[in-house]
Amino acid sequence: MKSIGWTLCLILVFFQFLKVQAKIVEGIIAIVNEDIITLSDLKNYRDGLKQGLPVDDLLINPRDIPDVASDRKKLIDLMINEKVLESEVKRQDLEVTIERVEQEIQKISQQRDISRDQLKQALQLQGIRFSDYQHIIKTRIERQSLVQRAITSKIKITDEEIENAYKQKTKKTPKKVYEYKVAHILFRIDKRGAKAARQRAAAVLNQLKDSPEEFETIAKANSEEENFSNGGVLGTFRTGELVKAMDLAIRPLEEGEFSEIVKTRSGYHILKLVTKNSIDDPSWIQEKEQIRRGLMQKAFKEQFRFWLSQLRKDAYIKIN
Repeated sequence: MKSIGWTLCLILVFFQFLKVQAKIVEGIIAIVNEDIITLSDLKNYRDGLKQGLPVDDLLINPRDIPDVASDRKKLIDLMINEKVLESEVKRQDLEVTIERVEQEIQKISQQRDISRDQLKQALQLQGIRFSDYQHIIKTRIERQSLVQRAITSKIKITDEEIENAYKQKTKKTPKKVYEYKVAHILFRIDKRGAKAARQRAAAVLNQLKDSPEEFETIAKANSEEENFSNGGVLGTFRTGELVKAMDLAIRPLEEGEFSEIVKTRSGYHILKLVTKNSIDDPSWIQEKEQIRRGLMQKAFKEQFRFWLSQLRKDAYIKIN
């Protein structure tokens, strides 16, 4: 009788163990490599989304959060993506220490011009625990390193791709402008009057025509510019930056040639085109960078989706 009692007891214990095991199995939603996602994980994740806990916009568009939070299948899929990335961070040994996390938090505090305690208080007002925030920062640093290594560093956008995108969008060819290095000889009107200044300019122009290679020497001997620089160099200018009369006089010149007499409010000038280079229009340069960023973002999104799908294929994923 005593042995039967022990046997019954063992059987009861065994069935109780099976019940516990059944509960544990029921509580597991998915297995991703060596990690598991439980019902409580799902609930906590959903609650975090609803409370406004920051999420990785690589994995979800912030506008889609309400939809994902209310769709169990989409929520599980998002959590699996999170676990897949965590596994890859571990595989590539990119995990960071709490010290590195604290350095980043200090940097964030300084950027916002607040103390660590003030940041903590601000997070509490939003219903975010500081430990959760530390985890978010840790995850962000690790993923930035992972994505930089796997994707960003490999994306190259060429000037040809940018120009083609511009042409497709505008049906135009990107503008070019000239950049001129200009030298001059100045004959000031306020020094001896307009007529005398004009006559002197004409005499020097004739001298230059006889000895064009002596421009620098003649400029040094005759120019009335107060801040005269070596060779009479006025500076480097793009198309349209010079006074209109000077701009029009410079445009038809080839390198090394000089102009006829040009009048401005300063006096009379003889201009020499030292160098002439074709460059991108400043407005195009600005637009070019915008197009480059757009192409980078598009390429990044496409490559990230493909890369993540490959990680998922290579991972062990089981959904209950």
